[in-house]
Amino acid sequence: MRAIRSADGGVGRAPADGRPEEEIAAGITAADPSPGPGDGDGPADAATQFAAFATAVKGTWLCGERARVRSAGPVPSSRFA
Repeated sequence: MRAIRSADGGVGRAPADGRPEEEIAAGITAADPSPGPGDGDGPADAATQFAAFATAVKGTWLCGERARVRSAGPVPSSRFA
């Protein structure tokens, strides 16, 4: 089984991909590595726009205040085995 996103934004399950591993790997390695025009939900960012954003936030990006998690919740570890 594999997880999929439904049209309404929910998450569901779909059957596992039945293709042989070699066929899946060939599809991945044959994919075009060039960046796409965007995700369709917003405009694509040109490299110059991204560089301008990175330059603008480089001094404060990792300095923002972070809310601390007081409890990890009901699971005593990060393993859900």
